[in-house]
Amino acid sequence: MLRHSRTLQLDLGGRLDAERRERGAHRRREVVPDHPLIVTFAPVLTSLRTGQTLAFDRLGNPDAPPIVLLHGLSGSRLSYGAVVAHLEGDVWNVDLRGHGESSRATLESYDAQSYAADVAALIESEIRRPALVVGHSLGGVAAAQLGRSRPDLVAAVFLEDPPLYEGDAQRRENSPTAKFFPQLIAAVRELQDRSAPVDDYLPLVTEPTAEEASARCASLHRWDPTTMEAAVAGIVWSGFDPDAVLSCPVTIVRADPTLAVFTADDADRFAAANPHARIHAVPGASHTVHASPTLAPYLTHLQAFVRDP
Repeated sequence: MLRHSRTLQLDLGGRLDAERRERGAHRRREVVPDHPLIVTFAPVLTSLRTGQTLAFDRLGNPDAPPIVLLHGLSGSRLSYGAVVAHLEGDVWNVDLRGHGESSRATLESYDAQSYAADVAALIESEIRRPALVVGHSLGGVAAAQLGRSRPDLVAAVFLEDPPLYEGDAQRRENSPTAKFFPQLIAAVRELQDRSAPVDDYLPLVTEPTAEEASARCASLHRWDPTTMEAAVAGIVWSGFDPDAVLSCPVTIVRADPTLAVFTADDADRFAAANPHARIHAVPGASHTVHASPTLAPYLTHLQAFVRDP
């Protein structure tokens, strides 16, 4: 897979111009400190009209249809490390605001509309054509909001176990995350306050492989825990209408019923509002359907979506 870097001044199909060079965007191959298992590329950084700076990697064929990847809460673009190698397209792997190497925001600005506005600004300023938008968890909420608010920028959406209905306070309070989220927030803040190395985050993660655990640790190391406080308080879903119709094509992959955030009842509710939606269950999958144990069936659905949204 080709990797395109503005530092190397590749033309990118004629779309590289002097203004972008002046932004100081750069990428370089680097090993995440204290974690030699992770080899990544320094991202392109772009300032948006929303006031945020987003970090992203651009991979693949710049002349192919654009695919935007949006990770979940407390993740980063590293979360899709095992996915990007299997995608054919012009792939834009993004750090959402408050995550990875993107800029942070205020508590009130970690809401679906703001996340979506950042991605809309990225598509308008950098991609410049409608994109296939793929979102996991929080990224799925952002993708759904983007598809509803800016259908002119979205060719189709692919949502991975999206918490579309967690705006209901009682539902959040009864969720298994009600106790876990505050504990994770406190643990990460303590590690960040003492500038702990990436390895010190390992006790907080449960990923099934060393590579996935390493990526998760690196994501937590750079993450703003205020984003999770916004989720706990319901701010993420402020102004988000889960029953609004998505006019674009939509595919949803669900986790195993015993582990899913997007439940069977949610699937029925979503299908009632969006009868054109394709909804697939992945047996045995955790909330992160693209994790290694179920990566193969996830890729089957994702690649089918890319070929025929």
